[in-house]
Amino acid sequence: MTSLKGPDTTGGSFVPMVKIQEDKEPSRPSTKGTTSVHQWAVTQQFSKKSQSAGAKGRRTSVPPKVLALDQQFPRVALPPLASFTLDLEPKKEDPEIERMNEEFRIRSRIRDRERRRLRMMYEYALTHQAATLRYVMH
Repeated sequence: MTSLKGPDTTGGSFVPMVKIQEDKEPSRPSTKGTTSVHQWAVTQQFSKKSQSAGAKGRRTSVPPKVLALDQQFPRVALPPLASFTLDLEPKKEDPEIERMNEEFRIRSRIRDRERRRLRMMYEYALTHQAATLRYVMH
């Protein structure tokens, strides 16, 4: 990326072209009726030293107060959490039970079909009887 000042040599990181520093804004009228100059935002670029201060590594030594607390009150070993030891896989049924359930479903379907067939035969018989009576009566 090239800027107005020349080619970018920072490797793609954003570097502002200028430091913006506005202390006052004379273009707005005062709210108190007098023309005064208002305070305005100040924006500045921080030096690279202050940016690298946050990138320091963490302390590796433990403060003595923490050591004293750990020695006075040792950490308690907690039992393992159930959420980490739960087996959420569906349980597999016994093949014998699965076979019995399948046989039951098949028998149930056969029973329903036979019941439907008998009911239809009965309805046809009633219809035939009613039609025959109407024919004989007239």
